[in-house]
Formats: sequence, structure tokens, C-alpha cells
Amino acid sequence: MSGGHVALVGYPGFGHLKPTFGLVSELLRRGHRITYVVTDHYADVIADLGARVVRYHSAIPDVTLTQREIDNHAIALSMMRETWAPAPAAVRYFDTDPPDLVMHDSLSIGTARLLRTRYGVPLGCNHTVFANPGLPEPADVAGIDAIAPEFSLLYKEIWDELRPLGVGNLFEVYLSGSGPELNLAYLPAAFQLDLQVFDDTFRFVGPCLPPSPPRVVRGGVPEVLVSLGTTPSDHAEEFLRTCVRAATGMPWRMTVTLAGRLDTAALGDLPANVRAHRWLDQADALRGASAFVTHAGMGGLMEAFANGVPVLAAPDTVEQRVNAMRAEQLGLGRVLSGTRAEVTPERMREDISVLIADTEVRERLEWIRREIDACGGATEAADAVEALLSGGDQRKDRA
Repeated sequence: MSGGHVALVGYPGFGHLKPTFGLVSELLRRGHRITYVVTDHYADVIADLGARVVRYHSAIPDVTLTQREIDNHAIALSMMRETWAPAPAAVRYFDTDPPDLVMHDSLSIGTARLLRTRYGVPLGCNHTVFANPGLPEPADVAGIDAIAPEFSLLYKEIWDELRPLGVGNLFEVYLSGSGPELNLAYLPAAFQLDLQVFDDTFRFVGPCLPPSPPRVVRGGVPEVLVSLGTTPSDHAEEFLRTCVRAATGMPWRMTVTLAGRLDTAALGDLPANVRAHRWLDQADALRGASAFVTHAGMGGLMEAFANGVPVLAAPDTVEQRVNAMRAEQLGLGRVLSGTRAEVTPERMREDISVLIADTEVRERLEWIRREIDACGGATEAADAVEALLSGGDQRKDRA
């Protein structure tokens, strides 16, 4: 088919953006144009893929604060504002270069629905965490005002910004029309919770990763990778130092990646079998790993499973705890014994050693790798997008 113009509306978190990179690259390779609406912080990495970038200012609170230092009510308000934050910049750009299709992060639905309504184009959703089967019912949204009047005031404030651009009532826009015609979930159906509630607009394409070379355990010595992701979290520095102490004198090597959040000096003196990096290509490091100590973000879990690496999950948020529990339930790893603040080097050492030696986990990892391979990844995702662009039926029987 001739090249189409696909608009992607992102959410300001690397874990929400990175899973879509494979799809972006594949669509560009097939001759389509991609315009990605993102914040300044992620603009360069998106531009490096070859996509056009439309920048906007995020409404999310200062990410230097940990989640428990920000009032939960303020987080809810900022996340609601974030769903509309890209709209002014997106409308100004796409009025001059309309898209043929809008794809959005599952947390950026307000702006995406506005673009769908304004340009009369199909809508698709990128589910980079556990897939969500739908929006709140209209009655639920209408009842928000009784619970928290600030939400209505917030909508009025956002509408005041958008009204000069000819945007109508935001509640009507949010609730207009049906749901997305296409839902891409970047995990295998076998990992998804409550699979039976999803209709055939959902395509579980798995992680869209480039082909990886065979796994190699360097020198026969097990490698342990430690990463807590790019988002600030509680007790991170203390926990990483515990990991370093746990590795001291052990018959495995440890690599700690700080994701640019800390300086390597924060870990103190490192034993000979531990290396620390401010930044590291996580997917590349996982190819030679025997275990992955992780915060249990969905993207990191999928990269680990695609490479046959068991996980020791140290979650910090509710979302991460659900991810970690699912991984343990399916026999793909373990959840840390105790919280990050409570864990001792001795306990950590035992958890890692047991995980490396667990043959049953290795068998389950072979199963999930087969499930991931069968999903189709970026090729399957791009096929579904092209079907929607051409007006065809992108739905597929998951059976």
C-alpha cells in the first residue's frame, strides 16, 4: 500500500515509549510517515528513529520526587491533565498536516480522541502495560464532580486553552464514538490477566524487539543484571548498595545500571565482580544474563523473557507489584523476599543464587519465549496498522 501518515501520541515515560520503537521503525521501513507527539525529554530519541517530532510540555509533577513524596490526589489530577496536555501542540501541527490514523498510549486517550474526531480518522491504542479493555462508563465520568470537584475545574481550565482552536466540550469529545478500532498489546496473551474480557480488536503482538543473537554466558560465569528503571522510586539508592554488598565474594558477576539517575560513586567502592554504569543498553546486557533484578516494569520483563532470563522482582508501585506477582505466578521468576528497605545482603544473595539454579524456571522461560515468538512482534503490529490504514479488518482470532 502507498505510505500513510500515522500520528502517535506518547506518554512521558520511557517504559511507555520504548515498546513502540519497533513498530515505528517497521512502519518507516515500509514507507509510512510517522509523527510522534512527545515531551522535550524524549524528543531526541524519537527523532533518532527517523520520525517527525511534535513537542509538548508535560503536566506530570517533577520526576525528581518519589511517588510517595507527591500527594496521590495531585497525581490523579496531573494524570487527567496529561491526557489533554499534548492537544494544543498536536492540533496546531496536524491542522497543517492531517494524519491518516491516530495511535495513542493508553494513558493519552483524551488528546487522541480529540484528533480522531477533528480529522475523521481511525483510532488505535498502544497498551505498553497490561491491556485495559475499555474506558469508564459515561455515568462514572459524570459522577466525578460529586467526588472531586477539582476534576471539573481542571476540565474547564483545559477547555479554556483549547477553545480558541475550535475544540468543543471535552466531556463530549472524551466519550464520543466507540473505542479504538485497533488495540496493540505489547505482551503475549499468555501473560495478560483476564484474557477472556478482551474483544477481537485486541492484538497481543508481544514485545517488538530486534532479532537477538544466541545467548552467551561469558566465560561460564553467571551474570546478574540490576536495573530499577528510569523513573525515580523509593529506597532505590539504598537498595542498589544492598545488591552490591550481596555480590561481594559470590561466584557470579553483577552489572548495575543507574539509568542516569545516580552517579556510580553513590554505590561506594565496588568489589572486583561488580560493574556500574550510568546508562546501559538493557536489551543487549540481558542477552548474556543469568538473572535480572528489576523493578518489574512491563517493558523490562518482556525483554528479559524474550532473552530467556529469570527475574527477581523488587517492585515499588502497585502496577509493578501486579507485574511481579504475574511473573511469579507463571513460574518466570521470584518476588523479592521483603521490601526494598527491609532486604539484607544475605537475603538478596540467597534469592539470586536460588533463582540462577532453578531448572523449573528455565523450563517456564522456554515456554514464554515460544509464546513471544509466536506473537509476531513489530511485523504483526505493522500489519495490523496497515490493515486499519487501508480500511481493512485488522482483527484476528487469538485462538
